[in-house]
Amino acid sequence: HTHAEQTHTEQTQEPTVSTEASSEPTTSPTEKAQEPIVQNEPSPEPTTTPDAGTETLPEQVAEAQPESVQEATPEAAPETGRKDRVITGGDVSGSWCGNIEVQAAITIPAGKTLTLCAGTKVTLADGVTVSVKGSLLANGTKAMPITMKPSQTMWRGLRVDGKVVATFLELHKGSLCLDGRATSDLTFTQSLINECSIAARFMNGGTFIKTKFIGEGNSIHLTGGTWTMTDSVIDLKKPRIGPDCTKLRGGNAMFTRVHFTGCHCPLHFAKSDKDIRVVDSIFDGASYPMMIANTKGVFLRNHFIGGRAHIQDIGDGKSVSVSINNNYFDGKAPTLDTQNKAQFTGRGKYATTPFANVGPRP
Repeated sequence: HTHAEQTHTEQTQEPTVSTEASSEPTTSPTEKAQEPIVQNEPSPEPTTTPDAGTETLPEQVAEAQPESVQEATPEAAPETGRKDRVITGGDVSGSWCGNIEVQAAITIPAGKTLTLCAGTKVTLADGVTVSVKGSLLANGTKAMPITMKPSQTMWRGLRVDGKVVATFLELHKGSLCLDGRATSDLTFTQSLINECSIAARFMNGGTFIKTKFIGEGNSIHLTGGTWTMTDSVIDLKKPRIGPDCTKLRGGNAMFTRVHFTGCHCPLHFAKSDKDIRVVDSIFDGASYPMMIANTKGVFLRNHFIGGRAHIQDIGDGKSVSVSINNNYFDGKAPTLDTQNKAQFTGRGKYATTPFANVGPRP
């Protein structure tokens, strides 16, 4: 997306910035900028421990199938309604391809790997948890994504103590779609987490590239590790009302070209363990684009759009130390709801026109 830019006081190609002489905003540039494109609590832990299950084949499949692998034709997605395998619960590994029905909780044991072929469609009975203690590899493509969704109302989700590497994986309608535990290792690319009661909870962060968290659920929680997002979207579809898009109570965040929208507060930093960095991102459709306490870090070339105040200090007025130099606050000086503006360095130097190339790239 292209916006008119002006040269600011630093030696960069950023929009013109204005040194705050008073609380009044600077005047708009003569060249009109194009508008930027805008693109609670965790559920209780599952308590059911699955018994070792068996794998059965549907009666309508006449010929014998291999014990561990049912290959799907790579050139075509599986036919809707056909069941290639039925999993009755227990430990699983190997490869899944085609249409898979999971009837009870399953576990990928430590040291084992389950690989999902492109186009695989997994339907799960209500309340079913997929526990990943080993590795889950989801090798979807744009033409043939992998889907995991409930057979009826809502499955539980992925509970990850091990490793997940996913490309073009879609998780639909789980009560906690992605539960990253303290030892989890998560990498998602070109994926979708959709219409979950809680989209995700991270105890050890994770890496998300060109991934979307969409739906009317509760906040995404971070309590530890580094949460990295690039060219991604979080949209709870509830503009300016609760809940918040994110709640960060530990760990740290590295967000680049991310669009946060459709919630009460896109960025809710209650506490960070390390310096955070948020760059070239968009926060809109909110009552407060950011709420912050007990946090250090840098915000650069972001769009803070609308709200009762651009930033609300939810601490004691002494716990924040962040740079907000060279951001766009509706083209004027940032509105700061705080007892102590000195916590926000660079507040007098802001962009008067929107930046180009903020938000997710295709």
